Amino acid sequence: MMRSLARPLFLVPAAAALALTSCLETDEKIVLNPDGSGKALVKIRVAGGPDLGIGFGEEAEKPDPGKMARDTAVGLLGGAQGVEAWSDVRYRVDDEGMTEFTGVAYFPDITKFSVGSMDSGGMSSDMGNTRWRMEEAGGVITLSFMPMAGDEDETGAADPPEDIEAEIKKQRMEFRQAKPMMAGIMEGMKSRIAIKVAGEIEETEIFEKKGSNAATVTYTGRQMLDGMEKVLMDDEVMKKLAAEGSMDSKSGDMPPEVMESAFGGEDFRIVFKAGEPIFDYQAEVAEAKAGQSDELKELIEASKQEAEGGEIDMGGSFSFDSDDDEPAGDPDPGFEAAARKHLGSLAPSFTAKNGNEIKAVVDSIGKMENDGKEGSAEIEVSFSHGDKTEKLTVTAFFSKDGDDWEASGFSAGGLPDFLGEGLDPVHAVSAWVKKE
Repeated sequence: MMRSLARPLFLVPAAAALALTSCLETDEKIVLNPDGSGKALVKIRVAGGPDLGIGFGEEAEKPDPGKMARDTAVGLLGGAQGVEAWSDVRYRVDDEGMTEFTGVAYFPDITKFSVGSMDSGGMSSDMGNTRWRMEEAGGVITLSFMPMAGDEDETGAADPPEDIEAEIKKQRMEFRQAKPMMAGIMEGMKSRIAIKVAGEIEETEIFEKKGSNAATVTYTGRQMLDGMEKVLMDDEVMKKLAAEGSMDSKSGDMPPEVMESAFGGEDFRIVFKAGEPIFDYQAEVAEAKAGQSDELKELIEASKQEAEGGEIDMGGSFSFDSDDDEPAGDPDPGFEAAARKHLGSLAPSFTAKNGNEIKAVVDSIGKMENDGKEGSAEIEVSFSHGDKTEKLTVTAFFSKDGDDWEASGFSAGGLPDFLGEGLDPVHAVSAWVKKE
C-alpha cells in the first residue's frame, strides 16, 4: 500500500509558518572567509513573541514588553544553528510594537549556520531559516542557499504517487485549505541578506552584485506563496514534479520550477574566485567570548535550557507529518454535529487589543472533514466595528478526546491592517475564540 505524503511540497511553508508570529523580518550582513568561517550582523524583527498562540482557555494576560523581548531573544538564540559565539546582543520592543533582536554571530562553517528560527519549549519554527551550500573547485567557490529550508539530514525526492492526477488534485485542495493561514503569516515575512566574500565575484543568480566582492538579495513570503500557487495551477509542471517524486520533497527544499516562479531564478547563488581571508576568525571569536556580559551569558544558558524543554500547547498549530505505518482512521459520522455545536457557541463579540468592541458573526460553515482522530472546518466570519466590516476565512481544528470532539485551535489569514485599525487578524481571531 502506498504511503501518505509526509510533507506535501506546497504545504512546506505552512509547516514552517506554524510559528508563533504573523510577521518576521530578518536582515543579515555576512562577512565570509574562503574557508567558510565568518560573522554576521543579525537584525530580526518579529510581531509578538514565543508565548503568543491561538487556542482556547481563560483570557490571556496582557504581555509584558520587557519579558516578551527577552523571551524572543532567548528563543532566537536557541534556534540559531552553527554559531560558535555571540557578541553585542540587544533586544527591545520598538515603537511599532515589534520585538527587535540584534547581535553579531560568529560561525566556523557557513553550511551549518542559520538564524531566524526560534526554539521555545521544544517547539521549533523554521520560518526564517536558510541553509547554505558551499562548493570549491579549482579555487572557485560556489555559494548558495535555500530559503525556509527543511531538515538537512533528509534529502532527495519521494516515490512518485501511483495516481498522479489524484495526487495533484489532493495537493491543490490542501493548499487551498492552508492558504488563508499561510497568507496571514507569510504576508509579513521579509528577508534581506548582504554578503561580502573573500574574493572577486564572477557571477550571481537572484543576488544583485554590489561591487567586486559584495552582493545583496531581498525576498518575501508573498513571493514564495505566489510562486507556489502559479506552479500548483500549471498541469504540465505538476505532472512533471509528480513523476519525479518532487511533490513530496523529504528535505523541504523547493524544486527549481517553484524557485524560478517565485524568485526569477533556480537558486540564490554567488560564484567567486577565492582570495585571502577578510578577518582573523579565531582571534575575533576569542575576543567575542571574552567580552560577553553576564547578561548575555545568562541569555545563552537560558536558550539552551529552553531548546531542551518539553512540549508546549500550540493551540491552532498542527503537523503535516504522518506515520507511514499508521494509516488514517475512518471518519467519525458524529464529527459534523459536534463541530457545528461548538462553532455555534462562539462569542458574538470580543474586545480587541486596542480596546474596541468587535462583533463576530459566523456567516457560513463550509467544508468539514475528519479522519476519526482530527478534524477541521472552514468557516466564513464577518467581523465589524462601527461602519467597517471585514470578512475572513477561518479554519477551525478539532481533536478527539475519548468519545468527544474538542476544539484545538484556529488559523486565519487576512490583511495586516485588520478593520483599518492596525489589528492583526491572527491576534483578533485569537481574542475572539478565547472569549468563548
